[in-house]
Amino acid sequence: MGLLADRSIVVTGAGRGLGRAYAVAAAAAGARVVVNDVDEDVARSVGADIESAGGACAVHVGSVADWESADEMIQRCVREFGRIDGLVNNAGSHYLTLPEDDEEVRIRDTVESNVLGTMFCGIHAMRAMIRQGGGGVIINSTSAAQCGVSMVASYGAAKGATNSLTYSWAIDLMKHGIRVNAISATALTRMVGHTLEHRDSPVTWPPETMAPLVLYLLSDLSRALTGQVIRLWGGSLQLIAHPSVTPTLAERETWTVEELDRVFRHELRPHLQPFGRDMEAYPESPETTQSP
Repeated sequence: MGLLADRSIVVTGAGRGLGRAYAVAAAAAGARVVVNDVDEDVARSVGADIESAGGACAVHVGSVADWESADEMIQRCVREFGRIDGLVNNAGSHYLTLPEDDEEVRIRDTVESNVLGTMFCGIHAMRAMIRQGGGGVIINSTSAAQCGVSMVASYGAAKGATNSLTYSWAIDLMKHGIRVNAISATALTRMVGHTLEHRDSPVTWPPETMAPLVLYLLSDLSRALTGQVIRLWGGSLQLIAHPSVTPTLAERETWTVEELDRVFRHELRPHLQPFGRDMEAYPESPETTQSP
């Protein structure tokens, strides 16, 4: 009897990399796993590995960005194993380019796989969980790229959308006992390979390093945890702060352009937000000390 004994789990994009690591680890922990991927060969290879190790597995081949395919994937879990207890929304795409060189096809693929795929699978999963009486876990995949990183604007925007989904779903599904969290998990996968084509990366650890976090979030050990965005960077466990609105920093009955300029130069200047994942403070400007 493992940590996830008698649980039925769906893992999307499970044919390679992180998804494969999650699916294999969940099966080893006792879960019945639906392995999803658009590549039938790799999906069936993972399924065969799980079954040869004594695990229970079903394979679903199809795109998460297709509404009907996403529904069929969730229903496959219910038909094969009687219910669905967890969804790991791992599938997604990634590339690097300067924004002025971006292209429609890559943008659409990124939004469809990372955003629509997460939405479609999550909605079908939560509907099934509610029908069976509530309870369950949804884990979305995000990235610190949503904080702003050079050359991954489209990917970062998609992951920012995923974070917003996580916050809202966590609120709306609490009454059904369904927990929703997101993970920013990084490992030496094809995505890092894309990065290495453009710049160095410190990532050297394998996908299996990330699997314990997914097992924890799927298990009852994390039953009090929802609405969180958790980053595991090698051995460093972090939380990604939620966006929020600052307290009122200045107030006028009527704003003029001149008054806005004065306030931004003086009262609001210390509160301007740094942008970009690695920026610690808003950059200084020669205009900081100028008078309006």
